[in-house]
Amino acid sequence: MATKTAVRKGTKNSGSPSGERASEARTNGAFLKNRVKELEEEVVTLKKRLDELRKAKNTTMLKREREVLSVADPFSARPAKPADDGRLAELQQKLDSSAAERDKEVAELNRQLEKLKLDHQANMDRLRKENQGKQLKTQFSEKYAEWMAATEQKIEELQRANDLLRNYVRRPRRGTSQEGAEGSQDDS
Repeated sequence: MATKTAVRKGTKNSGSPSGERASEARTNGAFLKNRVKELEEEVVTLKKRLDELRKAKNTTMLKREREVLSVADPFSARPAKPADDGRLAELQQKLDSSAAERDKEVAELNRQLEKLKLDHQANMDRLRKENQGKQLKTQFSEKYAEWMAATEQKIEELQRANDLLRNYVRRPRRGTSQEGAEGSQDDS
């Protein structure tokens, strides 16, 4: 019953600062949930990109191995001439530069991923603390409302007892009507 009283009081004062804080907390909670979802989606996207880069690197390495394997003519006793050393060096340089770029991109993506993980963890910790604080306030409010209801009930009981005692004191006593009359004259 005490919680119903507290709930009713809360609905009457919807324009109060505590009501505004509650709606603001709900809005912030929804915003943070959306932000967490966005960050998780970004992590998934970055992981996919990393997998694509790894596949591209493996594909490049397989093509290079095939070129190296098919160098000599099987029927010839002498080794085949290398195609063009200049062209080979150029291709090797391109391959090395693209591999270096990929490695840089992978390293940057890993740094971003770690940063996002840390941000996510910090946000989750902060949200947990906020939630615990709200729960503590709610529990305190409920206990305070229960205490107030019990106190009000005791006050009412004491008032009834006080009224009853006053009625007993004010009643004229039977059998001593003259003493009561004299006593009332002495009082005035």
